[in-house]
Amino acid sequence: MDETQRVLSQKLRVQSPPIPDGFQPNFGALGVTLVGVASGSIAAPGGTLVLDRQEYLSRPIGLYFGVHDDDWNEIGRAVRDDLDKIFGKNSNPPVSLVVTLSNSRLRIVEEVLNVPYRDWMNQSWRYRVAPAYTGKRRPRPLRMPDDGCTVTVQFMLHSDLPEKDRMSDRPWRKGSWLTRHEIRVSSARGSGLSPRPLTEEQRVRFGIGALTSSYVDLRAYPSSGICMAADLSDFLTVYIDKGLLLDAAELNARGDHRRPGGGPLLSRWVLDTYRALVHAWSHDDQLEHFDPALPEHQQTFLYSVLNQIEDAGLAGVEEALQILRDAPMRFIGLIEHVLATASSDRRLLELRS
Repeated sequence: MDETQRVLSQKLRVQSPPIPDGFQPNFGALGVTLVGVASGSIAAPGGTLVLDRQEYLSRPIGLYFGVHDDDWNEIGRAVRDDLDKIFGKNSNPPVSLVVTLSNSRLRIVEEVLNVPYRDWMNQSWRYRVAPAYTGKRRPRPLRMPDDGCTVTVQFMLHSDLPEKDRMSDRPWRKGSWLTRHEIRVSSARGSGLSPRPLTEEQRVRFGIGALTSSYVDLRAYPSSGICMAADLSDFLTVYIDKGLLLDAAELNARGDHRRPGGGPLLSRWVLDTYRALVHAWSHDDQLEHFDPALPEHQQTFLYSVLNQIEDAGLAGVEEALQILRDAPMRFIGLIEHVLATASSDRRLLELRS
């Protein structure tokens, strides 16, 4: 099911909290921005959905076959055409959509959705694969935040094909999967950078002017190990003028900044912090030993940035890492592009309103 695989990789979406029930897909992606992502929802069209520890343990998670009628129609058409190629037109193969949550380290797999293909085609483009935790049962992989989990979406045979329909080049056993797509759900702790108010006393201490609105205290140069860190607070502290910090942290009910300048200020502080980080990473004597294939290195904040660059289609993880080593200023340019296309400001600077 090559066409189905291609379309799923482009359209399939995992989001938390789920898109509000009142949203209709014919409103298109704009509707999601207004009533979904902007109100605190985090979406992962592919790659990894990153939640903090508490969100991982308690938030509902939704699965979407696109966010527009055109997406849904394209996926449905691809599935129909691929099944016709495999089993012949006008066939009724015993195929189901099956969604599982899994913990690979503990080898735990829990089925959260099983819908016959025909029902899926006539039913819905959205599913709640994990409800909000209310003190009752929650899927086991979502109770293990240190490991994260994998959401696997697959079309598979729910029973053996009848003898008359079996052919040498055609899957026929129950449990054979025809196509699958995976999205990771991670419980990364975040950067650990919760900005502190920049007071007059600290301005004097750091030897900066009274009109300075922000300052990054980098304690990792010459750095040793910052590229291996998940929590950056041991290496640097971000100080921001108290009044401006409150303006940037305070949101209205829709998740927008209450003060008109809050968003641009936050973006500037984030980019300044990333510049300091890239400087520290590029001078880290451990950078040459950083290996994105190692599970322990995948828990670092640097790996999450490399992943965001890959998700943006700018460079693969390995290529982005080499750019950091060889051309740190170019790496900053990649980060600036990511910041302009993704709502990741609050993931770096953990503002508290």
